[in-house]
Amino acid sequence: MVRGVIRPEARIVAACMLAGVIACTGCTKVTTGTGPAPHAAAAGPIPGVLRYAEVSEPDSLSTLLSTQIVTADLSYLMFSYF
Repeated sequence: MVRGVIRPEARIVAACMLAGVIACTGCTKVTTGTGPAPHAAAAGPIPGVLRYAEVSEPDSLSTLLSTQIVTADLSYLMFSYF
């Protein structure tokens, strides 16, 4: 065997192992239901749901009418100014 040359059998084995790893990790189940989980607190994260908490409630969602930082934070997240 020449140093630095990979035998064709080793390439085939490596390709099969890589395909097996991709197939095993790529086939995970994601919840597709829209209703609440039976144990919502223990269910963990829900795909497609962003939960956001602030110290206080905004007085308005318009950044022109409000002077609160909470309004700016929510506005940036909802309307994607950044």
